[in-house]
Amino acid sequence: MTTKDEKFIQAMKDAVERRGRDYVYPRGEEGYYRLSNPNACLYTNTKTNEPACIIGLAMSLAGFPKPPEGDAADMTLEGLVSPRVAFAAWSAQNLQDNGHTWGEALDEFLREVEK
Repeated sequence: MTTKDEKFIQAMKDAVERRGRDYVYPRGEEGYYRLSNPNACLYTNTKTNEPACIIGLAMSLAGFPKPPEGDAADMTLEGLVSPRVAFAAWSAQNLQDNGHTWGEALDEFLREVEK
């Protein structure tokens, strides 16, 4: 596991600690989704310019570059972390985007990292 992997794993834990395990991404709220697609969660809130989703917040906390909108987490993290950690992030993002809590997303992320 690389140093960047470890940094991102800790940032995922910190992101969930910051917002809470029961936090659910506020789909449908202005700033949190693309106007052209209300099911498309955003990494960065368009109203506040602050990290919005679990991956966006973790990337910010890890000191990684601001993620580009439109790419899945595994593509966004490609080259920054190992493929295993990138896939685990995609798994967490998928749960978040489908209405699960950030605690559930973190648990899935950590399961995938351990595989």
